[in-house]
Amino acid sequence: MEISHLFEGCCLLENIREESSKQGLKKLQENFLSLVLKTDVKVGNEIIGRSMIKSRLSHKRSLVVLDDVDNFEQLEALAGSHDWFGEGSRIIITTRDVHLLSSRAQTIYEVNLLSQDEAIKLLKRYAYHKDKPVEEYEMLAEEVVSYAGGLPLALKVLGSFLYGKDKDEWKSTLAKLKCIPEEKVMERLKISYDGLEPYQKELFLDIACFMRRWWLQSVLDRAMMVLDACNLHPVIGLKVLEQKSLIKVSKKGRFEMHDLIEEMAHYIVRGEHPNNPEKHSRIWNREDLEELCAMGAAAPSMENEVLANLPMYIISHPGLLDVVPNMKNLRWIMLIGHGDPSSSFPSNFQPTKLRCLMLIESKQKELWEGCKSLPNLKILDLSGSSNLIKTPDFEGLPCLERLILKYCERLEEIHPSIGYHKRLVYVNMKGCARLKRFPPIIHMKKLETLNLSDCSKLQQFPDIQSNMDSLVTSHGSILHTLKIFHFK
Repeated sequence: MEISHLFEGCCLLENIREESSKQGLKKLQENFLSLVLKTDVKVGNEIIGRSMIKSRLSHKRSLVVLDDVDNFEQLEALAGSHDWFGEGSRIIITTRDVHLLSSRAQTIYEVNLLSQDEAIKLLKRYAYHKDKPVEEYEMLAEEVVSYAGGLPLALKVLGSFLYGKDKDEWKSTLAKLKCIPEEKVMERLKISYDGLEPYQKELFLDIACFMRRWWLQSVLDRAMMVLDACNLHPVIGLKVLEQKSLIKVSKKGRFEMHDLIEEMAHYIVRGEHPNNPEKHSRIWNREDLEELCAMGAAAPSMENEVLANLPMYIISHPGLLDVVPNMKNLRWIMLIGHGDPSSSFPSNFQPTKLRCLMLIESKQKELWEGCKSLPNLKILDLSGSSNLIKTPDFEGLPCLERLILKYCERLEEIHPSIGYHKRLVYVNMKGCARLKRFPPIIHMKKLETLNLSDCSKLQQFPDIQSNMDSLVTSHGSILHTLKIFHFK
């Protein structure tokens, strides 16, 4: 419906993010006033421009659309206050960052993805010759729409590319998209990512590459624990990513995002070296890990930071333990069903940046021999490692805060160094059915939770010889809260 005739002045100021970086805010103010007043307007500087907008438009009923605003300075320069515009004016702002609207917009609308019918109509507008029967391309068009997932930007870019192409070229394009993303789409989507702070970028990539399909509140809690251990500040960071429309956290505790946003994250990680997984910061798929394992112990130094969410049969690849020592930048490892009873990490496995080591349902009897120095490790999770007989020496893990050994059914020996650990906050030994003794607690001043429930062979409660502010213990079916111990 046409509504512009209801207003004294109208303006559509497009691509503000891009144009402000090219021309500056003063030029945008000139364009803005010129469009609304329908005459050429010049301003001396940005401050004068603000005054001119208010003085010229405060008594004029205006319809204004400010497209793709990405910072507060742009709003301050173009629409600093409601009283800049006359009664009955309507100011519409589009942005990728909802936080920009929260303090000044009266109503905020989230733009929905296109329906199937709407997507087909948009694709037709950009992809078809007028004299070409649409019916010939109907099935191919549906495949393009499915790939775009209702995202107008993707439909516009792909439609423009496919314009004038025959059916074989359409089929070839669709086949390519299954393994190689459309670069123009990725680069446009990447604009929101480019505006993030460095830690927010790392946070987004970790979630998109590894955590999108994690769900339920308990798993979300685990994700927050891991992200916090990696110094990615997830509490504030997730809020920013949601405001930028890069992710959503559902009520059920699941990370959600558009398929193309996930693909954009993969595109960023692969970067300039799509065929060289040793240069990728994150490894999440079978083919890349197989290629790395094939390199063996002689592989060059690798740039991988995270190794997680890989298929179980790949995790058991005999070359994995040979190649992992070459990943010097690892900060997080999460493997499920890893290894065999005779395997353990080699002596040259020394990832000094490692913060989180999660080997769920591992088959190993021991992690490594002797004492290993992992100075930044905060989380060690060996849940369900049914073959594990003894823990490692904790002396080389000075920053360890969380130790999770629940349901390690054959675990018999806890290294006595645990009793002297000054940073441990949480220890979960639930279901360690063969455990008979927990070492004396000597200097565990930070310990808050010690879970020894279902340790059916435990002969006595650990001897506590430490001053602690608080400790919650679980032993059998009894939960105890012990506050402020003083032992002389």
